[in-house]
Amino acid sequence: MAENGLRTVFIVAHLWQLKGWQIVPVQPNSKRLVATYGIYLNKADSGVKVNFWFQERGVNLAVVPPWDKGVILDFDKVDVYSEFCDRWPDVASSYTESTPRGGRHIFLGTSTPIPRGMVLRPGIEVKQIALVYPSKVEGRYYQIEVPGEILTFNVHEALQPFIDTEGNKLPVPPKAHIMGRPVGNYWHKNEYPGFIADLKARWPILDYLSYFEPKLVLTGHGRWLVGRCPWHDDQHPSLWVDCDRNLWGCHGCGAHGDILNWHARHLEKGMSTAVRDLARYQVEVNHG
Repeated sequence: MAENGLRTVFIVAHLWQLKGWQIVPVQPNSKRLVATYGIYLNKADSGVKVNFWFQERGVNLAVVPPWDKGVILDFDKVDVYSEFCDRWPDVASSYTESTPRGGRHIFLGTSTPIPRGMVLRPGIEVKQIALVYPSKVEGRYYQIEVPGEILTFNVHEALQPFIDTEGNKLPVPPKAHIMGRPVGNYWHKNEYPGFIADLKARWPILDYLSYFEPKLVLTGHGRWLVGRCPWHDDQHPSLWVDCDRNLWGCHGCGAHGDILNWHARHLEKGMSTAVRDLARYQVEVNHG
């Protein structure tokens, strides 16, 4: 990216910070996050980091809305975007960008959280992270479509006419034979052979947490969820859960791991005890 382009990204990154949105570096000319960065894992939250990534390294720029107070509406189909604008012209007047493939991103503050699991019609999605101007992918740039401020609306209400009413459902993953729980899509990513991998695959992290931690409240959309960490006096949501990779962590106390690490903490025992206990429990429930 030319020096002038680097300077532009640097300035835009600071402007997003002033709006209260997190900024995350993305590898140049791609949508791949820089290693070690994720929506809740890390972020460029200081002037030093902003200067390093967005003025010196020439990376793309992604933004994340404030927790539970903002969303990004992603329109892959222009006709759906036009229908949305016709129905909600006030909402559509919020800051909007066009994507390299002709889609639109509307950036919004939301006065009402959007329930997790809402299935929308094809052509519209709710996102919690997106590349922004002047990022470039495959030689094409993101562009500002509707300039101005990020406005706040009842986005949940605005999405009601766009809920899928045709009976289309999210793909259902194959069933595990123990307790009939769905196997998450992280299974093919785990290449550990044998018993431990099998045990992890039969306990998707949301199933595990809902069963063993029923009082834990998680919010968010899609892959990333957040909540208050039970392992320390957490006054603000600092626990993150990665549903795709079946992992969790806390950027408050630093605790992290998979379901076995959580189960060891849950039992206040070592890892080997946690493995034996979780496996025994599954067998007992299966045959009980």
